[in-house]
Amino acid sequence: MGLYSYMCRCCNQSIRGNEKCVLIHRRHGEELGRAIGSYNGYGGVLENNAFCSRKALLPDGQLNSNSHNEISESEDREDAYSNDLRVLSDGTVLSMMDFSVALNTARFILRCQESLDDMSALVTKVLTDEPAAGTAFVKEMSVLPSHDVKKRWKSLPVPEIPFSGIVAFHEKCFRKLSEEEVAKMPPSERDPEQGCGKPRKKHL
Repeated sequence: MGLYSYMCRCCNQSIRGNEKCVLIHRRHGEELGRAIGSYNGYGGVLENNAFCSRKALLPDGQLNSNSHNEISESEDREDAYSNDLRVLSDGTVLSMMDFSVALNTARFILRCQESLDDMSALVTKVLTDEPAAGTAFVKEMSVLPSHDVKKRWKSLPVPEIPFSGIVAFHEKCFRKLSEEEVAKMPPSERDPEQGCGKPRKKHL
């Protein structure tokens, strides 16, 4: 498993190795556990051997609900914030991955319609397999360049649902927030730099 990290939900800066942080594990909006300490570069902190560890059981024999496998399960669920869910204008909720499949399907239909006379049977079958491809938004996006599609996708509203994932903060940022404010914040984005870089003094 390689290095990875998160963006601080408060200041939107990366959490680098050894920086003081707070990591909160949520599943469907419910907090399953949190860890406070120096980030270890692998989803946990140096001061907590259980959080994001490979051990499925705690020393007392209880299930470790914050093990690496449990956190991975939260981040792989349909309601995981990392799925980049958005609400389309017709109310359809799609992940970025599902949207990409639907978009490619819509483009395929568009190309076929331009080259063949009778496409009704094929179109019906494809839309049955991938109904999202028939939404007005996907049809609209199917004729746009890729960079415009990504920009348009990011502008869509995020669904108001209880998400699963890790809500990460620099400890210094976290101390400025109330528990009520923390509870309203969705999980964090992954850090594209994977937590690399020299730790900053203000977060040590």
